Amino acid sequence: MEARTIAIELWRLGYAVVCPHTNTALMDGILPGSVWLEGDLEILSRCDLIVMSPRYQESMGARKELVFARQSNIPVFLWPEDRDGLVEFAKDIAKVH
Repeated sequence: MEARTIAIELWRLGYAVVCPHTNTALMDGILPGSVWLEGDLEILSRCDLIVMSPRYQESMGARKELVFARQSNIPVFLWPEDRDGLVEFAKDIAKVH
């Protein structure tokens, strides 16, 4: 629920959000977990930024997303401490697009 709640708040800030937790909800066991992570990283490669939840360190997948984002020069924001930065980033993106 935490990821979904954060995603909703980001939508309210004006972002179009991809939330891996809801993207593959109820799909556990259908395919190996590596399939979902590979797909997630492919989607992430096309994103403007990534937002890490407060407990991201508890998730192996989230930690891999963070490493991937940093290696790919994708801006990383921590929730909720970077909320104000996300508001400003959204304004900057709107100016560009």
